[in-house]
Amino acid sequence: MNAVRMEAIQYLNRIKAFYPDEPEVFDAFLDILLAFRHGELDRHGVIDEVEELFAGNDTLLEGFNAFLPPGYHCGRREWSFS
Repeated sequence: MNAVRMEAIQYLNRIKAFYPDEPEVFDAFLDILLAFRHGELDRHGVIDEVEELFAGNDTLLEGFNAFLPPGYHCGRREWSFS
């Protein structure tokens, strides 16, 4: 099994671990992914849905970034000004 697939499985397991008594959260996440796959959501729509689903859970939000292409970000954004 390749590294990306293993990381994805670990992320899915992390979702289940964070919400052990709320299987509907895991199901909702899978629904978001399926909507993207079927063209019902674009990348920005996926990010918006995931941020809403995992609101307040910075660990899962930041973990989702591993699966986003460069230039896209999910979760808390750190701003710095020079």
